Amino acid sequence: MKTLSPTTAMQFFQIARYGALVLSSILLTKSSLTQDDIGHYETFILMSGTLSFFWVNGIMQNFLSQFHKTENKKSLITNTAIILLGFSLLVIVVLIFVKQPILDLFKFEISGNVFILFLLYFLFNNLTFLTDYLFLAKGKSKTLIYLGIYHLLFQTTLLALPAFLYGSYNMVINGLIVFISIKFIITLIFLFKNGSLTIDTKLIRTFLNSASPLMLAFFLGGMAIYADGIIVNNFYDKATFAMFQYGAREFPLSLLLANAFSAAMALQVSKDPQNIELVRSGSLKLIRQLFPVCIVLIIISQWIYPIIFNPNFKESYIYFNIYLLLLIPRMVFPHSILLGLGKTKQILTASLIEFILNISISLTLMQLIGLQGIAYGTVIAFVVNKLLLANSLKKNGVQLKQYIPLTQLSAYSIILVAVFIVFTYFIK
Repeated sequence: MKTLSPTTAMQFFQIARYGALVLSSILLTKSSLTQDDIGHYETFILMSGTLSFFWVNGIMQNFLSQFHKTENKKSLITNTAIILLGFSLLVIVVLIFVKQPILDLFKFEISGNVFILFLLYFLFNNLTFLTDYLFLAKGKSKTLIYLGIYHLLFQTTLLALPAFLYGSYNMVINGLIVFISIKFIITLIFLFKNGSLTIDTKLIRTFLNSASPLMLAFFLGGMAIYADGIIVNNFYDKATFAMFQYGAREFPLSLLLANAFSAAMALQVSKDPQNIELVRSGSLKLIRQLFPVCIVLIIISQWIYPIIFNPNFKESYIYFNIYLLLLIPRMVFPHSILLGLGKTKQILTASLIEFILNISISLTLMQLIGLQGIAYGTVIAFVVNKLLLANSLKKNGVQLKQYIPLTQLSAYSIILVAVFIVFTYFIK
């Protein structure tokens, strides 16, 4: 681990973190929880993510781009934590005063103390993201590995045990709270060690100035995945929603490796624009690793889904296969270069167009072909987003061949689409 690069360590951490979520989901289907219970748990996670993903990602990406340019890094760390905490508390206040309309939007039925637990989870979880990105920025590869192992072991255990021992959705949420509380304490410890004790209002204003376009861009672009869940939640029952959610997810390995690589490349390009070549060589490595795996997954998904989960989720493979097509645009990284160059307005514009397209195409295709149309709408909108970003880079003098291995990506993409058509619609 001494020679492990921060990029690779971050990729491992992301895989472990989301691997814990996937493994937990599998174990929940094997427990005595009903499909409706699982649907309510997924709604809990969906609501938390929808209300925070865009500003958390915008803040953390801006933190990465500012870290090496800032002399007083301790002040940056502390004030980033204050910003995360401030946004979390603001959303919590809004939730308290506008509780019912938001719960109705997500079709979230609460009982007992679930709403209080949701607020605690929301507050603790958002601040803990600083720990992950702080270790990446400081090059703490070993610590990132340990943090990933913590997620994989403890998150999985603290969610699965209550499900098997009590068969209770409420107890599963309690386990989730215990897990995130421990990580929250870890975050506070590292904040005291690495931060300062001063609040810098000027730094906060400057930070928010540069982070605001990113927050809006993440909202418009990232909302695609959450919008799918919200649409299904509003037009279908909880059992159908659970079935859709267990399929309509990108393959975690490709999503996490790509996201970690993207964050690391934005950091590299911000250091030196000449590092654009690293984007091309790194993406080629990812293409060679991920496309064969996803091709195999498309071939076997319809047979392994009922085994991994249970027969109630046998149709989930269709949505999983559609989302695997996102691998093609996911392997193109113009946004990382634009972020590193500080061109956030272009990212915002492309994200706005993606958001509008995703909602309109998903709703239109849903009327024509049902649930599958919602998933296809997301894929189409994301492809358009990457085309727009690539065009923005071209206008800035950066050609496709400088950061995309065009021949290899084209060849693998053709094979992936062909296999998708055959094994999703012809071989059953």
